[in-house]
Amino acid sequence: MTDIKVQAITLSYVNYREYDRILTLFSPEHGLLTATAHAVRRGKSEIRACADLFFFGEFVLRKNAKGYLSVKSVDMIDVFYDLRLDINKLSCAMYLCDFIKGVTHTDEPQHELFLLLMKSLSLLCYKDVDYKTVKLKFELGAMALIGYSVILDKCSICSGEVKEFTMLSNSAGGIVCSACNDNNHGIKISLQAIATLKQINEMPIDNIGVIKISNTVFKEIDSVFKQYISWHIERTFKSAKFLENSYLFSDS
Repeated sequence: MTDIKVQAITLSYVNYREYDRILTLFSPEHGLLTATAHAVRRGKSEIRACADLFFFGEFVLRKNAKGYLSVKSVDMIDVFYDLRLDINKLSCAMYLCDFIKGVTHTDEPQHELFLLLMKSLSLLCYKDVDYKTVKLKFELGAMALIGYSVILDKCSICSGEVKEFTMLSNSAGGIVCSACNDNNHGIKISLQAIATLKQINEMPIDNIGVIKISNTVFKEIDSVFKQYISWHIERTFKSAKFLENSYLFSDS
């Protein structure tokens, strides 16, 4: 048996047997890791805290002869507790974790994506920011990091200026001007929505709290951009459906 020390966050878990949980961890050095946390559903387990969502800390993982990992010990850094006090921020945080699970793999270093996730969770937990803005900033950043950056400053086909009617094209990887559009290049999106996306994309993540988005504009962006995401990564997320309920009928 060998021990591996990693800094990681718990993205999800499933109950296993009578007292165990199988954890999905995300580490900047190793990407996704799966580890069993034994006896954590008993009250006195010393590693109990790591078996909950958003636990961030130093893990010592033991690898057995078959290559399976189990949690030997943990040192907590943060648990982002206040996320649990706001249902909208909690829903957003769960979606971000699901997104990470959907686009990363085992033994695939993801330092920048890990940093993006940690900054996003910290903003949601500790700052007075709109969770919808954090969601969009995370999605734009994550898509860029995995190779699907969206072109917002020019036509993604002719590189010309976009002045009026435009669409967001999944296949072209960005907005399309009226001259290049042939009604088959994507979904119509307003210039106001494009301007908002550009503002979020260009703003450093630590400063996005100054950006205010009306719910009407956000709904338009979210409707179009979620199709861009699912087209490129070829999957959807159940947590996104739950998150939609928090703003779908809101007029704020």
